Amino acid sequence: MSKIYFIVNPCAGNGATRRWWLSYLPVLDRTGLNFQWSFTQGPFTAPAIAAQAVDSGYDILVAVGGDGTVHEVVNGIIRNSGFTLTTPALAIWPRGTGCDLGRTLGIRNKKEDLIGLLSGGEAIWVDVGQAEFISNDGEKNLSRYFLNVAEVGLGGETAAKVNETTKVLGGFFSFLWGSLTSICTYRSPYLRMVIDEKHSREGRYTLIACGNGRFFGGGMMICPKAKINDGYFDIVAIEAMGKSNLIYNLPKVYSGRHLEHAKVWHARAKSLLIQSRGRVLVNLDGEQPGIVQAKFTIIPKAIKLLVPKQFPTMFGEV
Repeated sequence: MSKIYFIVNPCAGNGATRRWWLSYLPVLDRTGLNFQWSFTQGPFTAPAIAAQAVDSGYDILVAVGGDGTVHEVVNGIIRNSGFTLTTPALAIWPRGTGCDLGRTLGIRNKKEDLIGLLSGGEAIWVDVGQAEFISNDGEKNLSRYFLNVAEVGLGGETAAKVNETTKVLGGFFSFLWGSLTSICTYRSPYLRMVIDEKHSREGRYTLIACGNGRFFGGGMMICPKAKINDGYFDIVAIEAMGKSNLIYNLPKVYSGRHLEHAKVWHARAKSLLIQSRGRVLVNLDGEQPGIVQAKFTIIPKAIKLLVPKQFPTMFGEV
């Protein structure tokens, strides 16, 4: 029987995850699963918990929370065990504000779905992105891994704004509010992209997204053609446009129809370097850990992910 460790962010979902988890524990106890669990103790404490669980020989680590919780657990697993065949599988249980990776994977937050995922899910190898960037104070070069979407520009401003709130509006409305208020004060920076260390583009961009997954910002399908297991990023760059034009076209991002817009550029790549003339924020899986210059590199088949049985039919052969 697999040994399972749950890493639970009690603050996720505006604090509702703590109450939900404690009420759900008796249900888990009755399943006969071999599991242990712990609460995170604050921002970026999950990596140490994940690393300890890896050392203790757990087979599956379950990140219970939002995309930020998943982001931290991924970093804990990789920094402890690297990219090896013995790496434990990661499972996610979406209980946070954005939960955008769950949308990509088709994982809902119903209690019965969690039991089905743990007892009948399929562990597959998926890609991970490595991000190299500058700390927010401009003093250090940092490196982190991300599983869903990295982004530079407006999304970083929005993530910073939303993460400063209680997120009481929930995922969709919190990020919609953050996007609209950020657009009103945002000025598109001058950015230079280098794609796969060969081709370059530069100009004023509202945002540049580097997608391993498809969604960010509480349900925006920013990278609709991304596949989490194909060895490529889906790059989407939105050129500068007027504020009213941005707001008018914002609904298209939720359906993925923004790719049809004349000011949206799309490509597939294995690496992306972004340089700027000023301070531009970086967004990794809904977190805002630093600023440009930033380089994103795909690491194919880097981590095992527990996914629903229907996942292969959603994204092609794995």
